[in-house]
Amino acid sequence: MTPRRGTALFSLAIVLLAAGALAFRVPRLAERPMHGDEANQAYKAGWLFDRGEYQYDPHEYHGPTLYWLTLPSLWLSADSYAQSDESDYRIVAVVFGVGLVLLLPLVARAIGYGAALGAGVFTAISPAMVFYARYYIQETLLVFFTFGAMACGWRYVRGRSWGFAAAAGAFVGLMFATKETWILAAAAAAIGVAFTAVWIRLREGAWPAWRAALRPGPAAAALAAACLVAVLFYSSFGTHWQGVVDSVAAYATYFRRGTEAGDHTHPWHFYLERLAFYRPARGFFWSEGLILGLAAVGFLGSLARRVPGGEDVREGGENLVRFLGFYSLALAAVYSAIPYKTPWCMLSFVHGMILLAGVGAWRLVRWAPRRFFGVPKALVAMAIAAGVVQLAWQSYRLNYVFSTDQQRNPHVYAHTSRNVLDLARFVENL
Repeated sequence: MTPRRGTALFSLAIVLLAAGALAFRVPRLAERPMHGDEANQAYKAGWLFDRGEYQYDPHEYHGPTLYWLTLPSLWLSADSYAQSDESDYRIVAVVFGVGLVLLLPLVARAIGYGAALGAGVFTAISPAMVFYARYYIQETLLVFFTFGAMACGWRYVRGRSWGFAAAAGAFVGLMFATKETWILAAAAAAIGVAFTAVWIRLREGAWPAWRAALRPGPAAAALAAACLVAVLFYSSFGTHWQGVVDSVAAYATYFRRGTEAGDHTHPWHFYLERLAFYRPARGFFWSEGLILGLAAVGFLGSLARRVPGGEDVREGGENLVRFLGFYSLALAAVYSAIPYKTPWCMLSFVHGMILLAGVGAWRLVRWAPRRFFGVPKALVAMAIAAGVVQLAWQSYRLNYVFSTDQQRNPHVYAHTSRNVLDLARFVENL
């Protein structure tokens, strides 16, 4: 197969995966009653839609990107906030959840095309990724912008393109303008870079040749893009400059909230339990253990392999895989250590694990021997495929059968049986 034909087939596969992810997320978007946090966000977006006004609140609601990016959906579907329904808001998170699949080509040459397709499959069906991509909160947008920043940053390091440097900066600005917890992802990324560099030094005997990428021009372009995007959103596009000041002052509020926690205080294993071994009082045993296990294979495999001279290679991308592993572990550790916990916060490190799981799945198939007419390789592929089917079945049940069941669904958290959006509309019309 020629490289051009292989690239075309990969692109077609990505488009089909994205279409499948969209089809899996869109049905019955308005059916589940809105969580209180969703309704708060919808009310804020509705105010912007009806009055054309937005002012950042450093104490509640998080960043402004969600509201501004909801406007196209509302323009297309409603004449006013009162006429809108849940699907008009949740479709925004759906689009960005599907967008995670469409970003995969940016890293496909580094992690391998097969690994990228595997990551696309897991992104499309992961119960947590699907559930919160149907949730009108900032989390899915934050994950999308974080992945965009890392992917464009990687492409800049590999090719020294000013365009990718500016794009990475713009994505960082969007992270900052989306949710205050972006700073945790940024810190985990810094830890990931540091640990990867140290590992390369210990494993290959040479520091990675990354210093050459730190040139003043592209760095300035990235910083300018980040600042421009953040200032535009927080200033409400030049109409509320106090929002820029408040965007910095807000961190005192969120630091205090994160340490005090209150009703959202949970033990360190809160996220691990929901991902790996959630057994409700009655019903089924839920687990995304397939993703966790394959992620461990992908990460540990990258640590074991030696890359000559400490340089990365186009096929395999061990340094990127190592970075994703250290980043995901660091972010999971940080979120687990913070007393304040809500289940959707885990999406950021779950997505990192999904990328690693794609690598792990692809490498298990490649490592399986071809002897005995390829039977071992076929068995490994069939076992992974069976796990994927079972994971998709779980995702369907959690999103469409037990979507409001607090007893059996690990992602239904602090919900009410009342439709809070209806209540908000009622209060608005008083």
